Amino acid sequence: MTLPTSRLGVRVSLSAPLKIMEDNNMSIAFMIDTNLDIILSSWIGKISDEVLITTFNHMLKTNKDFHPGLHHIADICEADTTEISKSALKELSEIMKRHTYRGNRYVAIIAEQESDFKMSEIYRSFFKQEDRDIEIFTNFEDALEWIKHVRKD
Repeated sequence: MTLPTSRLGVRVSLSAPLKIMEDNNMSIAFMIDTNLDIILSSWIGKISDEVLITTFNHMLKTNKDFHPGLHHIADICEADTTEISKSALKELSEIMKRHTYRGNRYVAIIAEQESDFKMSEIYRSFFKQEDRDIEIFTNFEDALEWIKHVRKD
């Protein structure tokens, strides 16, 4: 099963998707690959601060496959992230720090638009003092290969 977007057409064994706060204008869908210990998220449409924080909080607290040692691949290519504020990104970083282990956690963000690269860089800046490696890619295959490679180290 793949995430509900053609961008993540690569087949890996995945648990069932958890769709949260989805309507015609916004969506963040999550899947957890329990074999690779990776959260896969696909962002589609306009994403507001409220949607961002609410969906991640809900997924972290209610998905039975979630555990603090998971890596994360976030595909934001089909999302409009222009309304996400710096304060929401900081809040998300704090949420992720509370719910995941420090050290050896890898986050791959897949982005294509200049605004998405800027947002990703802002998000990454909140982890400079943490043992968390965040890289930005333009395609899923490179992001997955990077996570597979670095988690072996």
